[in-house]
Formats: sequence, C-alpha cells, structure tokens
Amino acid sequence: MKDWNLLTTRIVSTEGVEMITLISKSGSASEERSNNVLSNPIDTSLPGPSVVLSSFEKKSRKRRAAKTTTPERYMQKLEIDEYADIFYDLFIRKKQFNSENSPVVIEIGPHSVSYEDFFNSFKPRGNVDYDTMSIFARVFNDRSRHDALSKPFLRKYMFSAYISEKLLADPSVFDKNSFTAYFNGLLYTTDFDVGILDILHFSSIVSNRWVLMSVNPLYDTVTAFDPSCVLSQQVQIQLMENLATNLKTVCMEFNIACKDFKSFKKLIPKDFPCHSLLHDDGIYMMLYAENWTGKFMKLFTKDVVPNYRKLQAYDLWNCIQNMIPNEYLTKKNWKSYMLRKNKKMKS
Repeated sequence: MKDWNLLTTRIVSTEGVEMITLISKSGSASEERSNNVLSNPIDTSLPGPSVVLSSFEKKSRKRRAAKTTTPERYMQKLEIDEYADIFYDLFIRKKQFNSENSPVVIEIGPHSVSYEDFFNSFKPRGNVDYDTMSIFARVFNDRSRHDALSKPFLRKYMFSAYISEKLLADPSVFDKNSFTAYFNGLLYTTDFDVGILDILHFSSIVSNRWVLMSVNPLYDTVTAFDPSCVLSQQVQIQLMENLATNLKTVCMEFNIACKDFKSFKKLIPKDFPCHSLLHDDGIYMMLYAENWTGKFMKLFTKDVVPNYRKLQAYDLWNCIQNMIPNEYLTKKNWKSYMLRKNKKMKS
C-alpha cells in the first residue's frame, strides 16, 4: 500500500499556434489533398467479421471533429505541489540505489522499470528508455480512456515503444506473426477498437533519438514529430509510409475494421516546440502525445520541461496501476526529509 499516492494538479496555460504543413512527394499541396479524399471511410474489404460504426458513433465522431477545429490552443500550465517536489529531491536529485542493487520500482502489465532506468530517464539531462516510455504509454491510455468517458476529449491510444518499433520497420522485413499475443490481448482484454479511436500514437527511437508518429483516423492523416529536428523529410515520410502499410497489414490479419491508412495524407508539422539538445527528446515525446490535437500542437515552451519531467516521474511512480509496493516512500522518509529541509532553511 502506498502511503503517498497523491495527485498533482494541472491548470491554467499559455496561448498556442496552429502548426501544420502538408508534405507532398509530387505536385502541390492542394493536389495531394484532393488525391487523398476517401470515397469509403470504412474499409469493408477485410476478411472475416468487420466492425461498422453505429449511427450514434458516427455522430459522436463528427462532433469531436468539429470541436477540435476550434479548441483552446494552449497547453495546461503545470503547477507543482509540495509532494512532487519532495519526491523528486529524494529519488532523482539524489540517487538512492547503486546500479548493482537497483530494485524494480514500477510494474504495470508486462512492463517493468528498475530504479536505475527510472533515475536515468527523469534526471536532468536524462534519456528515457524503452521500458519507461512503455510504462508512460500504459498510464497515458488509462487517462485517455477515462477522459473520453466523462469529457468531449479525443479518443487517444499510445502503443508501447517495443510494438511501435516493429510497426515502423520496412514492410519487406515486417513480421505480422510477432503481434499475435499483443493484439489478442488488446482485442479480448480491453475495450481497444481502432474503429472508434481518433489518434493512435507510435513512439520509437530512430538514429538514437525519440520520434513520434501519430495516425489520425478522425482527419485521415499520419503525422511525424522529430523533437531533435535531426531526421530528413525523406526519412520521416518513409517512416510514415512504413507505419501505414504495416498497421493496415496487422488490421487485416486480425480482422479489425479500419480505414485505408496507406491513403492517409502525410504531414510534418512546422514551428512546433522542439530542441537541438542531446537529451530530453523522450520528455518532449510525452508532451507531444498529450498536446497533439490532430490539427495542431498546443503550444508549450522549453521552460515547462523541468516541471513536466518532475510531474511525470512522480505520477508514474505513484500511479494506482503500479503493482510494486511502494515501501521506499514511507511517512518516515517524508518527515525526515522535511525536518532536514526546515532545519537547513532556518540556518
């Protein structure tokens, strides 16, 4: 049982700007746009039973599409409460375990994160690893599912980093059979349904840097985000084409009704928040996943990154899905820390 499973708050914000450009391999942007209009939004050519959206769901999707054309274009301002500050000082600013005796501190489903990997992911100038990003995806999906039930939010889903890496591979070497266990789990143990999702996120490391690919069935687009701005336009387009082809293959294999992802428009945003550093690309990836609306990125600046890193570290460690008893976060630890901190301030 966790002694300090507390929630942080996220309110207020800064103004955002629409930032999308259409990348066309041939012809003008208008020509590419007209060539990608889908005459049949639901692919009925799939073998086996297919899922056809109900009239209610179609109306719901139209309302969500209309709403996302004029939303508030800003990111929620981050406010750090005292407990998140203390947690970060205790477990990230000061390393608690050496590499040889690093315990597992987060376990959600098939993914687990050791303290060593967690520390290296969220320390200043750190690098997020695959396991930590996959844990973030699990928590992100639970939040999105909850929000979509109670608010007119977009329905988002983020695939684990390991699955995303396979889906971004060249179709000539793509192994659809390796997805059997993963997709069977999605289809039979969760409410996962490609037919009603608005944004699908895929995160992976390419050329030693995190990238995010977002498939948007709501607007029939695939979008590439390169937080380090190091990948060429050609590479990003190729990754989007690989993803669209492989995702279509998987849907056909598992009789999942979906649109024709290969015909979706390929987009590369411009002027979105990015950096040229050799770190923090994983943190930017998380920010992109939360703030991409399908039409524009809610604006944020690099100044929010330290606080966002701190909040994510605190939230992932203390999330209710974590199966590891949080024996390291005891009231004694907190009280001892506060006494030392108050004594230092008085002196």
